[in-house]
Amino acid sequence: MEDFELAWGIGQVSADDLKYYFGMRVSDFRRLNGLTQQQLAQKLSVSTSFICKVEQGKKIPTLSHCLDLARCLGVHLNWLFFDISSCSTKPPSELLRLARMARSRRMSVMNQLDKKANACWPTVGKTIENIYGRLMDEPWESPYWKVFAFFFVFEQIR
Repeated sequence: MEDFELAWGIGQVSADDLKYYFGMRVSDFRRLNGLTQQQLAQKLSVSTSFICKVEQGKKIPTLSHCLDLARCLGVHLNWLFFDISSCSTKPPSELLRLARMARSRRMSVMNQLDKKANACWPTVGKTIENIYGRLMDEPWESPYWKVFAFFFVFEQIR
């Protein structure tokens, strides 16, 4: 497989590694959003088999589908690709640990975090939204994007 030299100084990464990390992150953030593969497929108007192959690292979607995935999952596109260095483009480690929890516990924690994020939003929301941004000037579709934004900002100021 062809190797890619990435600009962030993370060295050579094979195309297979990119597919693997991308699929792993899609799976992580799908679970954090409480979605099944079938529900995510429906939101994107693709087959469940397509989502399954992406999550297994067997298929890389088109750029258009990558953007749609990021928008549906409420995360930056970079978070779906990079988790192999200490670069600032990787997703916050606390979110990745949360994604590995059992579904009932994970969704309970996500719902609690969402309530707290919404309660704080009138005070700090505009600042956090300016830092976290929007994807291609379009709104995030994930109900948990504010939780992800808080984690992102906290990781940046640590």
